[in-house]
Amino acid sequence: MSPNLYIRVALAVVLTSLISLSLVFILVNQGVSADNQNENEHISSPNTTEPEVTENVEENDIASVSSSSFDTNTDMQVFASIPYWDQPRAIQVFKDNVEVFDIVSVFWYQLTEEGMITKYRYAKEDPSFIEFAHQHGVKVLALIANLPEDGTWDPMRVDEVISDEEHRSQHIEDIVALVEEKNFDGVNIDYEFLRSRQEADFNAFIEDLADALHAKNKILAVAIHAQLPEGPTRGQDMVTLQAADILSIMTYDEHWDTSDPGPPASAQWVRDVLDYAVSLGVDPKKIFMGIPLYGYDWPREGADWGQAKGIEYDEIVRIANSYDVDITFDPIAKTSYFQYEKNGTEHYVWFDNVSSVEEKLKIAKEFNVGGVFFWRQGREDARIYDLLKE
Repeated sequence: MSPNLYIRVALAVVLTSLISLSLVFILVNQGVSADNQNENEHISSPNTTEPEVTENVEENDIASVSSSSFDTNTDMQVFASIPYWDQPRAIQVFKDNVEVFDIVSVFWYQLTEEGMITKYRYAKEDPSFIEFAHQHGVKVLALIANLPEDGTWDPMRVDEVISDEEHRSQHIEDIVALVEEKNFDGVNIDYEFLRSRQEADFNAFIEDLADALHAKNKILAVAIHAQLPEGPTRGQDMVTLQAADILSIMTYDEHWDTSDPGPPASAQWVRDVLDYAVSLGVDPKKIFMGIPLYGYDWPREGADWGQAKGIEYDEIVRIANSYDVDITFDPIAKTSYFQYEKNGTEHYVWFDNVSSVEEKLKIAKEFNVGGVFFWRQGREDARIYDLLKE
């Protein structure tokens, strides 16, 4: 830090604030890079343990940032996510705030080992929900994932449907049939943790699928891992995948359950991911920036941190209130956190709420992206919808 900057900081804050800010910076940067994340460590999995429902909780003592600099009067679209394992609650949130959404994706379908598209065992296909969304001008996409029930992301089952032209054509035919039969507006392909060797086949699949869907006036969205220079691509070539209408870049899980504590998506990390995508030649209007609506709770295990539990906003606030701890908004990561002690064990919680979502919306506007998508609806900080309705 330059002498001039030290002077400016000294004029702005007292010495104790400087020390506090430095400590926060260290904590933010102690986490492991998301490049090391594996398929067993992903919050979008329905196998994540869900917390008990806690009604009517309120966040205490949060240092919220001002919303005056965020202008919601923009053509940026908003994309909702409905998980089958919490569908009634997620649908209710969607219905209560339907005016803010342009697109919704329903997590109902999986790709089997045999290359078939089947409904998840506990997923409920709900034609009335699709009709409700359409009545309110919201497009509905069927999400298909390479995530088996009670398993982890499986790239091998994707091989079954993309590795040769015959299987690829059949898979595309099956997808188009599903979209038309169920009255969807398109499909959201969520094939994650692919291998580098699968890149060319996946490119060909997405290009052919885009042609088939566009011929029916349908939409194609593709879930994209957050990428950085020198990091893994997970078999996804973003430039070629622009054959799709929407590239849903998963700008979350910068820190995850087996990393050291840190924000799910710090502001600078999100900027770096978007910067890299644009530098490759990805059209910003194709990008939908992911915004997490959850957190992680890391327990201290000796000198190290143990495996975190993925937790939703209602439980986060319940914990903070139960242990009477203050929630702090980190000025560098632009994300909230707190610490508490339970049965002699120190815990560290990082999470996203209305303040961090507001900052991420500013970043999305800064990059002029086509939209944002939330992971996920159902247990989030309800104040984000007040922000979107302003």
